[in-house]
Amino acid sequence: MQYGYFSEKQKEYIITRPDTPTPWMNYISNGRGYCGIVSQTGGGFSFFGDPRDRRITKYRFNGVPIDRPGRYIYIKDNSTGDYWSPTWQPVMKHPDRYICRHGLGYTRIESRYGDIAHSLCYFVPPEHSLEIWHLRIENTSHNPIDLSVIPYSEFTLWCEPESRNIQWSLHLTRCFFENGLIFYPFIEPHPAFDAKKKSAYDPQRPGFAFMGIDGRVNDYDCSRDVFIGTYRSETNPAGVEAPSLSGSLLEGGIGCAALRTEVSLEPGEGKEVIVILGFAANKEEAYASSRYFGDPGNAEKAFFDMNGGWQSYLSGFTIACPDSMINTFTNVFHPYQCKTTFDWSRYISYYENGEGRGMGTRDSCQDALALCERIPDAVRKRITEIISACQLETGDCYHQFFPLGHRAELKNFSDDHLWLIVTAYYYIAESGDLDFLRENIPYADSDVKAPLYDHLTAALQATQKRKGPHGLPLILVADWNDTLHLWMESEAPESVFTALLYMYAAGLLASLAERIGETSDAAAIRQKSSEMAALINESCWDGGWYVRGFGGKKIGTKENRAARIFLNSQSWAVISGIARGERAFACMDSARSHLNSPEGLKLISPPFDRYDPDHGLISRYVKGRKENGIFAHACAWAVIAETMLGRPDYAFEYYSAILPVKKNDRADILKTEPYVFCQTICSEDGLNTGEGANSWLTGTASWMYIAFTRHILGIRPGLDGLTISPCIPGSWEGFTMERIFRGCRYTVACRRGGQNRLLVDGRERERWFVEPLNSETCSIDIEIM
Repeated sequence: MQYGYFSEKQKEYIITRPDTPTPWMNYISNGRGYCGIVSQTGGGFSFFGDPRDRRITKYRFNGVPIDRPGRYIYIKDNSTGDYWSPTWQPVMKHPDRYICRHGLGYTRIESRYGDIAHSLCYFVPPEHSLEIWHLRIENTSHNPIDLSVIPYSEFTLWCEPESRNIQWSLHLTRCFFENGLIFYPFIEPHPAFDAKKKSAYDPQRPGFAFMGIDGRVNDYDCSRDVFIGTYRSETNPAGVEAPSLSGSLLEGGIGCAALRTEVSLEPGEGKEVIVILGFAANKEEAYASSRYFGDPGNAEKAFFDMNGGWQSYLSGFTIACPDSMINTFTNVFHPYQCKTTFDWSRYISYYENGEGRGMGTRDSCQDALALCERIPDAVRKRITEIISACQLETGDCYHQFFPLGHRAELKNFSDDHLWLIVTAYYYIAESGDLDFLRENIPYADSDVKAPLYDHLTAALQATQKRKGPHGLPLILVADWNDTLHLWMESEAPESVFTALLYMYAAGLLASLAERIGETSDAAAIRQKSSEMAALINESCWDGGWYVRGFGGKKIGTKENRAARIFLNSQSWAVISGIARGERAFACMDSARSHLNSPEGLKLISPPFDRYDPDHGLISRYVKGRKENGIFAHACAWAVIAETMLGRPDYAFEYYSAILPVKKNDRADILKTEPYVFCQTICSEDGLNTGEGANSWLTGTASWMYIAFTRHILGIRPGLDGLTISPCIPGSWEGFTMERIFRGCRYTVACRRGGQNRLLVDGRERERWFVEPLNSETCSIDIEIM
């Protein structure tokens, strides 16, 4: 069943009915500044800079009814008392017409109720800490009409949910109306409640949330309980049903912003109403923003500036292949999702409430990989930010950090620090910025600064120093699979995944060392890597595949009752280069035989059906779900492995299986948004086969982008230039691509012909490689069998 469709020309996903299976979200944001999450019915919430410590509006996760509250506008016919919402929610009176357009950085909802047509656009200006609700309203009848327009949003307690310590938190709040705006002052956390968070706040700049509306404010409410009324909800608020709002103020309780203005429309007349919701350091800033954006011309200019930024972001890389849906996704929604995950890691979404998880070290490093060609300067800055916030002098890392104050927490994840090497390598490969390796960056736990190269070698050494009885890296708290708790039954559990990632990272670091003249380091790294490869091949081969680790017993072996085989051990054995020849094909054939399904490759097989202390949390998940089902992130690595083995049809099959655009006609089964990847899909082992979860903020986005553009299409950056190795499915006749590499725009045309050959600017090459060129443009023609 379909709920909408893609528009490549408009770069939008157009939702044609409001009652989607789950709230289908969009992000309106100017990067790491102001951000809002908005659904197809106006639900969602906003924050400034840090969703844990600068929350602005409320959202009830897993609430009933779902997707409440949000950015609501009530429209009321003053003569009849009838009222409704342009967004369907929260009043839920069925519109005569409804369309939601989720675009790049904006959501526009177009609807009609009776004789009133509306177009409501939500977006965030590029350089301001606020969001704009731009409402266009038209009277299509033959009679004049007088309306009340009432924007409404519920404030939250900024840094804590009210329910966590309700006996004191709701005695702190204040909300008031002054000179046309509603202000909600920032509240410092109680210093005894969480001392670690205190450093994130500047008491000299507490700031305000505020809401304003262009035009005359007739009346207002600042108390949610007064506006909604006792035993009511956003569906039937007392304030809307009354002749006017009450003028309530708040000193203790739950704050809101509700403003009422009156709009009179002659037959056929249309008018605009602009609502500003945002953060300001002081009242003067709020007044200035409200005045400026209250002018429809300035609001419209801000929209075009925002839209222009996204068009520029997309322009550096485009593809055209025989599948139009893949073109739309790869050229628009996939890089859009990649940028959103880069901005917010796994921090805040419909599935993550923004309190416990911050900007993940592992997550942020992987998210950056997909964007080295589009926003290299931002990737460089992110690498520096992660190191200075998270890396310790010992070389390992904190697991996550929070944007305000760079507060980091959680340690002893065996893979976090190794991802620093991978991300730094691909940034340098894309940009050619070898000087970055000599830039001094501080450690998180001291004032010591060291060159990036030293940080990367320290990261590799951190793994070398912590090994178990088989000579493999200790898994510690966890490796990439945070639910694989091998430490529960072992004092020195080891991770094969971390060993394989170590191998991969070591190869990249050795290449960097050679390029800057550190040849002795490179030789030592390669020697250690060779020793690790021998250990893995000697102790981790199970006859048909590689095991996953060693805890209380061997993990991922044919001797186990459940989880006999793990996907990641097979794909990373190929990616890391330790599996060669027949063994490389055998382990991926085993993955296909045991793990493949119509919904995608499963992470393990057979799934757990009871708790197993040797594995820990992974065995607590119900069959078919999360790491006990299809973890889409890991499917991308299998795609890459199959291209490395020269099996394009297997690679494309695995890619297509979890591609959200391919599920648009059964969105009622997938449930999550068909325009972005989700983290997990329920396998056929579970009750709800094909159901997705944890959409938007997932490493699936970055890695599937890499798998498709750099491995299936086969144009990959390296330290010396572009490697050309297309691995396209047999059903394709070819593809075209444009991408920028080190200042030169490369136009690539790949087609099937009678031979394999590569032409660069019309000249045939013997090597399938293109060095960086000192020119503005370059044409690459590829002919493959």
